[in-house]
Amino acid sequence: MTPENPSLSLTLPVEARDFADAATRYCARNLGAEPHDRQAVNFSRDLWRSMAELGLLEIAATPGDSAMLLTCVGLEVLGYHGFPGPLAQSVAVMGLSDARQPAWAGGERVPTLGGDVLTAWAAVADDLFLIDGDGLSQARLVGPIETLGATRAGLVERAEPLAGEVGDVLARYHMAISAYGVGAGRFFIDLAAEHARTRSQFGRPIGEFQAVAFPLAESLIGLEAAQLMTRAAAMALDAGRADAADLAGAARLSSTRAALKAGFAAHQTLGAYGVLDDGPVGWLSRRIQEYATLAPSSRGLRASLSLDVSRLLDPALWREGRQCN
Repeated sequence: MTPENPSLSLTLPVEARDFADAATRYCARNLGAEPHDRQAVNFSRDLWRSMAELGLLEIAATPGDSAMLLTCVGLEVLGYHGFPGPLAQSVAVMGLSDARQPAWAGGERVPTLGGDVLTAWAAVADDLFLIDGDGLSQARLVGPIETLGATRAGLVERAEPLAGEVGDVLARYHMAISAYGVGAGRFFIDLAAEHARTRSQFGRPIGEFQAVAFPLAESLIGLEAAQLMTRAAAMALDAGRADAADLAGAARLSSTRAALKAGFAAHQTLGAYGVLDDGPVGWLSRRIQEYATLAPSSRGLRASLSLDVSRLLDPALWREGRQCN
């Protein structure tokens, strides 16, 4: 790019860095500093309200220059610490014009969103929504379903249809679940890298062996790429770009693959310890695997995207909010 047409900067603004720091402090206070502490934390109404006091859901509900970007970086931190609850689903429905929105933002009511009769967090939600083709419906709980990802899922059935387009809701969901996955993936890599530095075999740390180091490095590269794409999707939503939904879908594909790959690399690095129920990885990797498969999932996204990726970073398009095709 020339000085007259500089590349788009994805450097976080000060307010986003400050919000990420606040989210990190919140997690240390409420979820614990160590993985085994966070593993023991389950969803509760008190925990959900305390998260709402952080301001994440209120930010997601308030249109602003950087609202989605701040939401994105907050979700990365909460994903890193494995916060339990319908975070991405709540961010998605904050885009609806609904009288219950203030109660959602304040943590007094818990919403969730699904694309099939099996919906994550439905067993703990007050308000359930289902994506039905190109539309959105309210739903009701039929009964709880236990899953390996411990997402308090439930079997639901459609109720009253809702007016309006589902596109913005789905775009926000893809961006939000991508951010959570990026954070979880970074947790997997950090945990595995520390184990590789401190665990020795044949007289040296196992991280010095290429068979251990290369998968971790490759996974980290994928996560960094997914993080950039997810933040770009958040910026696209903030800018009102016509292709924001496609960019959010692409970020979802990138993040899902990167997070799953990072989880697998962590399992491999930790060996048998990595697959134990009470080990430091399985509790969160199972949740990420569930998020990758439960609808609305990343399946079918690839064929539906119509991005001209060569022009995604043209700053003029972001300033003017025009479609890049």
